[in-house]
Amino acid sequence: VIEYCGEAIRSLSMEGRMTVCNMAIEGGARAGLIAPDDKTLAYVKGRPHAPKGAAWEMAEAHWRGLFSDEGAHFHEILILDAADIAPVVTWGTSPEDVLPITGVVPDPAEFRGGKVDAARRSLAYMGLEPGTKLTDVAIDTVFIGSCTNGRIEDLREVARVMEGRKVKEGLRAMIVPGSGLAPARQRILVTTPCRDREIGAAGPPWPGSSPPWR
Repeated sequence: VIEYCGEAIRSLSMEGRMTVCNMAIEGGARAGLIAPDDKTLAYVKGRPHAPKGAAWEMAEAHWRGLFSDEGAHFHEILILDAADIAPVVTWGTSPEDVLPITGVVPDPAEFRGGKVDAARRSLAYMGLEPGTKLTDVAIDTVFIGSCTNGRIEDLREVARVMEGRKVKEGLRAMIVPGSGLAPARQRILVTTPCRDREIGAAGPPWPGSSPPWR
């Protein structure tokens, strides 16, 4: 189990925290958790399956006590400065095959053991050559969303970026809401505090859980 904490984690929205915890499995953990705080409780309160009345007060008191004890022992503590983490992009076929967007495609010879062959297979599958700048790799397919990062706040950000634009000719683009609670797939109106934006007008289709192309 991975417990996430710190200033950067606390500043995330609940949806952002869910995304981080959802990706814990990619780090080899069975679960990811973030101790509840005021933001957590405000998010849960009033939702259809949340406790009501006196039951809520009891639940809130219990949940506020769900944090690691002072001096608790952890198998490993990893401290990261979020300000030093650049946007990353994958060069291979595994979530661990990532580099800063300013990096270059690695040479399989740089790896050790079974990772050498794995890197060769990844590069062959991706059609990339070692030493290629990641910023020089042309974009031919865009996949936005799915279960990890397709919540309504993500779709609102997509709507903001796509406002007044169209998907470039020859580019395949697809958007997948994270759940059935997100708006309808085929043509959706994403409401923001300032105005409504229609993602459907930009052109990307709305398939199911994952991209159907081969």
